[in-house]
This record gives sequence, structure tokens and C-alpha cells, in this order.
Amino acid sequence: MSDLNDRLSKILSEKDSPKLNESFDDNLMLLIHKKAFEKAEKRNEIKLIYVFFIVGIVLGIVVSFYLQDIRIYLVDYSLTIKKQFLLIPLMIGLLFVFDKMYKIDQYQKGNKKVIM
Repeated sequence: MSDLNDRLSKILSEKDSPKLNESFDDNLMLLIHKKAFEKAEKRNEIKLIYVFFIVGIVLGIVVSFYLQDIRIYLVDYSLTIKKQFLLIPLMIGLLFVFDKMYKIDQYQKGNKKVIM
């Protein structure tokens, strides 16, 4: 048993312990700063998404008040398109954008179960 311990201690003493690179700390801190900067940048992008979303809603409401029925005159026919029919696709698009914004917000908060 003593012989086994001697051989084992001899093998372990010959083994070199791994040395870290001298710039390991600097590289690690640089990586941490990059991650923090990317996270702050993503937060700013999310804020811009909300700002443009709100601006779009306000402009959409203003346009919907001033929008009139569209009349298309053909040779013998007159076609009238009501503004409600024009606003329906815009509202559906607005709901899709809101859904995507909600999912992005949940994903940024760490909820990985959000389906994109």
C-alpha cells in the first residue's frame, strides 16, 4: 500500500498544474463589459420599439378621424370603399405588432417559453 502511495505521489508531483494566461483576467472583464453593453443596447432598442409603436398608434388615430370614404369612378360605375374596411387590416396588423412586442419583452425578461 505504501508503494502505491509513493508511486501516486510521484506521479502527482511530476504533473504540472495548469497555468492561466496572463491576460485571462483582462479577457474575462472585456467579455463581461461586452455582454453588459449588448444588454443595455437591447434595452434601448426595446424602448425605441415602444416609442414608435405609440407614435404609430397616435398617427393612426389621427388619420382614421380625417380619412374619408374612397370613391373610384369607372366608366359607368362608381365604387365606394368605406373607411371601416380600410381600417380593419390596419387593426389586424397592429394586433400582430403588439403580440410581437409582448413576446420580445417576455423573452428579454428571461421567459424562454415564449414562442416566437
